[in-house]
Amino acid sequence: MKCPDCEGPKDDTGLCRLSLDADGLPARCVGDWYADKLFYMRQYAGIFTKGMKKKWAHLAYLDPFAGPGRCCVKPSGKFDDGSPLIALGLGFTHYYLSDLSKDVATPLDTRTKRLARGDQYVLVQSGDANALAKRLNSEVKKLGRETLAFAFLDPPGTEMRLDSIAALTAGLQMDLLIFFPLYMNIQRQAHYRQADPENHAAWDGYFGTKAWRDARTGRARFELYQSQLRTLGYSHFGEAKVIKDRKSGRKLYILISASKHERGEDFWNKATQEDAARQRDLFSPLK
Repeated sequence: MKCPDCEGPKDDTGLCRLSLDADGLPARCVGDWYADKLFYMRQYAGIFTKGMKKKWAHLAYLDPFAGPGRCCVKPSGKFDDGSPLIALGLGFTHYYLSDLSKDVATPLDTRTKRLARGDQYVLVQSGDANALAKRLNSEVKKLGRETLAFAFLDPPGTEMRLDSIAALTAGLQMDLLIFFPLYMNIQRQAHYRQADPENHAAWDGYFGTKAWRDARTGRARFELYQSQLRTLGYSHFGEAKVIKDRKSGRKLYILISASKHERGEDFWNKATQEDAARQRDLFSPLK
């Protein structure tokens, strides 16, 4: 298997064996558009922690698709922090990080142990995010009611089921930042999934309903997913943000912020007043 970004050898974990960082540990090759996603994650999480650190005893960060902690950004070849290490530099008190593969979680665990401050609790696990959802919920609940959480849900595609998000967030004050792969996955696959009943089950789980079969446009699928988040108690959504390929301008996916409180929507809107290139960009899904 070859890495699509650098043509180097890659295994089934998604780690490129040519992309070893200066620390001697593997990184994950990503396109330069990935930096735009992390820009918004950093902005949002930074505003979140600064605004809430004096109001809550504990601030928890959850990242069930954390990766190895470092990225090799193509085409520049520059190494940069991934979402868990970015979050580690912010004001969270507790970190719950995981990835499907132990081969990915192991370098992440090594990196976080090197970088975490003494007053930061970090738990790194390997396993399927859907299977870990209830366990992560229990871990956060152990901290007590004076805990506010933020989860970055950034799967490769449509792997995380809605019932898993329900299990993760149940009974907690938890803001979400969600990768919604409308253009690079959902729009491309919609026709054959609607036409072939054998492909229905995965999206029934992802959307948490069979109603996606009647959603014929990008906007309808986006609004359906957002309405399903409302059934979990999420009533405040900031302006959805489209991430594009920097070279071609092709739309790739959408970042969705979801909160149970109006402050979360306010934080997101402040975080996205300008994009990574300091240019404004509003949501305009495919018809």
